[in-house]
Amino acid sequence: MKKLLTILIAALMVIPASAQQTERNIIYKVSVGNINYTPKKEKETVGKVLGSLGMAALTKEVTVKTEQPNYVDDARAAIVKGFGNVNRFKVIDGAFVEGDIAEGETAYYIDGNITNVFTESKTEIPTDPKQKSYEMFKAHISATINLKDAATDAIVISYTFTAKDYDCSWINSTEGAINNALEKLSKYITKKLNVQYPLFANIIERGDNTTSNKEKEVYIDLGTDLGLYKGMTFGVYTVKTIGSKKAYKEIGRLKVHEIMGEDVTLCKVSKGGKDIKNAIDSGVELAVKSL
Repeated sequence: MKKLLTILIAALMVIPASAQQTERNIIYKVSVGNINYTPKKEKETVGKVLGSLGMAALTKEVTVKTEQPNYVDDARAAIVKGFGNVNRFKVIDGAFVEGDIAEGETAYYIDGNITNVFTESKTEIPTDPKQKSYEMFKAHISATINLKDAATDAIVISYTFTAKDYDCSWINSTEGAINNALEKLSKYITKKLNVQYPLFANIIERGDNTTSNKEKEVYIDLGTDLGLYKGMTFGVYTVKTIGSKKAYKEIGRLKVHEIMGEDVTLCKVSKGGKDIKNAIDSGVELAVKSL
């Protein structure tokens, strides 16, 4: 019979105090407040102009910047989508109404400013004189977003998220370039907040492929209930108590292989199989956290 493993779950990084609660993986309600468009105006200096002219002379390429205010609503939608995909957030598009928040429940709202929505275009001239020249586009979208405590209005975290032109490929249409940047913006937000509010898991059982010196797979007690997906990664850490403090050392990585239910998932050990097995066999205190 496989040995049942109980692993202490603890916060493995500096996260907001409101997220450090006794109940693991709390789902926080997040409402969407005002996200305004306040375009950032860049000053044209002599150095900038000369630099642009010099670059154009070297590359034979001239780019034209165009503000795209018509896509502000799309940028807002991408921000909402990004927060909505955070594992531990339940997003409400709009203000909380009476009854949405229980007494004593921690909830948040977001507000902020979209500061850039523009495209750059360049004209491509084919080497074949029989072919026509054509335009290519890149987009730049950025926003500063605040996550605030719904009870006190205090800022919990504030980030500037940016999908810059150099992150995106040249696209043959304005809409394509904007959509490319919007997708990146949404993913940046989700990734950042998933790190800030990670998922914690217990290893509940060994897998079938354990060898004499290496752990190859384990089961954890998360699944569809918290949106796990194949390929998702977790870190495995040893925990050492020093005085009243906890010290964490990463010894391996897990990768989700098969989601088997609401709270059961099979993970492959992608790194540190020997160290993980030694720690389990020795009864070392471990912690597991999504990356």
